[in-house]
Amino acid sequence: MMQSNKTRLPARTSIYTALAASSLLSFAVQANNLVLEEVVVTAQKRAENLQDVAAAIAAVSSEMLDDNGITEFTDTTKLVPGLVMKKSSATGTNISLRGINFDSHSGSSEAVDVYWNDAPYSSMAMFTSMFDVERLEVLRGPQGTLQGKTSPAGAILMHTKRPYLDAVEGQIKSSVADNGKVISEFGINLPLSDSLAMRLAGIYNDHKGNNTVNRLTGEGDEGTVEGARLSFLYQPNNNFDALLTGQYVDNTAIESKPVIGDYNGYSAPGFADSDFGPISLGDKVGVVARRHEIDLETEISTLQLNWHGIEGHELTSISSYNSTNLSEKNDRDPSNILVGASERTDIENDVWSFSQEVRLASTTDSAPSTIKPVPTSWSPTT
Repeated sequence: MMQSNKTRLPARTSIYTALAASSLLSFAVQANNLVLEEVVVTAQKRAENLQDVAAAIAAVSSEMLDDNGITEFTDTTKLVPGLVMKKSSATGTNISLRGINFDSHSGSSEAVDVYWNDAPYSSMAMFTSMFDVERLEVLRGPQGTLQGKTSPAGAILMHTKRPYLDAVEGQIKSSVADNGKVISEFGINLPLSDSLAMRLAGIYNDHKGNNTVNRLTGEGDEGTVEGARLSFLYQPNNNFDALLTGQYVDNTAIESKPVIGDYNGYSAPGFADSDFGPISLGDKVGVVARRHEIDLETEISTLQLNWHGIEGHELTSISSYNSTNLSEKNDRDPSNILVGASERTDIENDVWSFSQEVRLASTTDSAPSTIKPVPTSWSPTT
């Protein structure tokens, strides 16, 4: 009698093998239809595919911001590795990249410069609001060659949504956070003619700051951010276009600095007789006599002119004007030890700057991307 050496596979193994083969076949069919999404950036002063740029760039599109629920500038750190942004107060900001830090109160030059539609901008103003954004580009390393400023750690470019001539389009978004924050924003595109289009956008942010409650008055932190942007695009032909954009944002905040300690009263004459008891950092309690008041108004306007009719090149002019007005009233006795004493510091700071950039860039791959950028700026302070 002859015996067979064949081994029969269990029925379960045969089923798994068939499923694996089917999955591989399905994946092979889908792979033929896969198309890698093209990400266009302007880090080198011309529109390029991100994969074709020989530089360390992280691009964040408006779709990525929406999908991840990003509503504030500081939250973009969740999408960009190595980028750290901190906001200690309405005016205290810190941006670090590649481990290089900066404190806005130090008076030194910023390690990471920020740009708004290719125009130099204040990082303190950038932290205030972010709405109707087309994309963010994070450039790593020194940027003196193309951006005009040294930027030893890198640069962040914010591009807002621009008008277009094709159709009427708009959106309204609103988000609510557990700390009492409500953010509402909108954007609408309106073609006015065959060559002229307008885009209007705005934001309203009502928040409770750090949720600190003042034990003396029972009042909690509060603040609002109100802003509006208006843009006009004029494109009479394929060889020329002009984009005029203006934005105004007003950020107001009233807050108490949280304190910790054992507030069971003081025996020294002239000091506060308080019976608040022990206060921990988690209580988020303030006892300052007059809360910290901040009013930050920022304005920026840009005019970008593009001529595409030059043989193999594009001539661009970018003019910008921005101003920052800061009014800050601070009680320097956060623990309210000196009862009735006036320990206030009032700050009024008005800064404006104007910048002009003219560049001639190649539109072909064989020539350098930018022949000669000429950025200049003036920033007087009063």
